[in-house]
Amino acid sequence: MQEKWLVTHYFPSLLKKNTWIPLQFITQISGQTDYYYYGFDRKIAFLPEVIERRVKANNLAILNEPVEIISQQKIWLTPEGTIYLASGLNPENDPQKKKLNCI
Repeated sequence: MQEKWLVTHYFPSLLKKNTWIPLQFITQISGQTDYYYYGFDRKIAFLPEVIERRVKANNLAILNEPVEIISQQKIWLTPEGTIYLASGLNPENDPQKKKLNCI
Protein backbone atom coordinates (compact mmCIF):
# COMPACT_ATOMS: atom_id res chain seq x y z
CA MET A 1 0.00 0.00 0.00
CA GLN A 2 1.38 3.39 -0.99
CA GLU A 3 1.72 6.05 1.70
CA LYS A 4 -0.40 9.17 1.40
CA TRP A 5 1.41 12.43 2.14
CA LEU A 6 -0.65 15.24 3.63
CA VAL A 7 0.43 18.89 3.60
CA THR A 8 -0.32 20.44 6.99
CA HIS A 9 1.77 23.64 7.04
CA TYR A 10 3.78 25.86 4.72
CA PHE A 11 6.51 28.46 5.05
CA PRO A 12 5.12 31.95 4.30
CA SER A 13 6.79 34.11 1.69
CA LEU A 14 6.57 37.64 0.36
CA LEU A 15 4.44 38.16 -2.74
CA LYS A 16 6.09 38.69 -6.12
CA LYS A 17 4.40 40.68 -8.84
CA ASN A 18 3.32 38.52 -11.80
CA THR A 19 5.01 35.40 -10.39
CA TRP A 20 3.73 32.24 -8.76
CA ILE A 21 6.15 31.25 -5.99
CA PRO A 22 6.65 27.62 -4.90
CA LEU A 23 6.46 27.37 -1.13
CA GLN A 24 8.30 24.94 1.11
CA PHE A 25 5.90 22.83 3.12
CA ILE A 26 5.52 20.43 6.03
CA THR A 27 3.79 17.06 5.67
CA GLN A 28 2.56 14.10 7.65
CA ILE A 29 1.98 10.58 6.44
CA SER A 30 -1.71 9.70 6.58
CA GLY A 31 -2.54 7.80 9.77
CA GLN A 32 0.67 8.85 11.54
CA THR A 33 0.76 11.76 13.97
CA ASP A 34 4.08 11.25 15.78
CA TYR A 35 6.17 13.19 13.27
CA TYR A 36 6.01 15.90 10.65
CA TYR A 37 8.34 15.96 7.65
CA TYR A 38 9.99 18.61 5.50
CA GLY A 39 8.27 18.07 2.15
CA PHE A 40 8.64 14.44 1.12
CA ASP A 41 11.92 13.90 2.97
CA ARG A 42 11.58 11.22 5.66
CA LYS A 43 15.12 11.98 6.84
CA ILE A 44 14.04 15.39 8.18
CA ALA A 45 11.44 14.72 10.87
CA PHE A 46 9.98 17.14 13.40
CA LEU A 47 8.09 16.48 16.61
CA PRO A 48 4.68 18.18 16.95
CA GLU A 49 6.11 20.49 19.65
CA VAL A 50 8.68 21.88 17.21
CA ILE A 51 5.97 22.60 14.63
CA GLU A 52 3.82 24.33 17.29
CA ARG A 53 6.74 26.58 18.28
CA ARG A 54 7.38 27.56 14.66
CA VAL A 55 3.69 28.40 14.18
CA LYS A 56 3.69 30.55 17.33
CA ALA A 57 6.80 32.33 16.05
CA ASN A 58 5.04 32.97 12.68
CA ASN A 59 7.62 30.86 10.83
CA LEU A 60 4.95 28.43 9.63
CA ALA A 61 1.34 28.86 8.51
CA ILE A 62 -1.34 26.22 9.06
CA LEU A 63 -3.74 24.88 6.46
CA ASN A 64 -7.39 24.66 7.60
CA GLU A 65 -7.22 20.96 6.92
CA PRO A 66 -4.47 18.67 5.68
CA VAL A 67 -4.52 18.10 1.92
CA GLU A 68 -3.13 15.11 0.04
CA ILE A 69 -0.16 15.86 -2.21
CA ILE A 70 1.76 13.78 -4.73
CA SER A 71 5.38 14.24 -5.72
CA GLN A 72 4.53 16.01 -9.01
CA GLN A 73 2.72 18.80 -7.11
CA LYS A 74 3.81 21.84 -5.14
CA ILE A 75 2.25 24.44 -2.91
CA TRP A 76 2.12 27.82 -4.67
CA LEU A 77 1.65 31.44 -3.65
CA THR A 78 0.04 33.62 -6.33
CA PRO A 79 0.80 37.33 -6.84
CA GLU A 80 -2.61 38.01 -5.25
CA GLY A 81 -1.69 36.09 -2.09
CA THR A 82 -3.77 32.96 -2.75
CA ILE A 83 -2.35 29.54 -1.86
CA TYR A 84 -2.82 26.64 -4.29
CA LEU A 85 -1.91 22.99 -4.57
CA ALA A 86 -1.01 22.53 -8.24
CA SER A 87 1.30 20.98 -10.78
CA GLY A 88 4.97 21.47 -10.11
CA LEU A 89 5.58 22.42 -13.74
CA ASN A 90 2.70 24.65 -14.83
CA PRO A 91 0.56 25.67 -11.86
CA GLU A 92 -1.28 28.56 -13.48
CA ASN A 93 -2.74 26.34 -16.21
CA ASP A 94 -3.31 23.23 -14.10
CA PRO A 95 -7.03 22.38 -14.51
CA GLN A 96 -6.89 20.38 -11.27
CA LYS A 97 -5.29 23.07 -9.11
CA LYS A 98 -6.93 23.39 -5.71
CA LYS A 99 -7.24 26.59 -3.69
CA LEU A 100 -6.18 26.03 -0.09
CA ASN A 101 -7.58 27.71 3.00
CA CYS A 102 -5.31 28.72 5.84
CA ILE A 103 -5.89 29.47 9.49
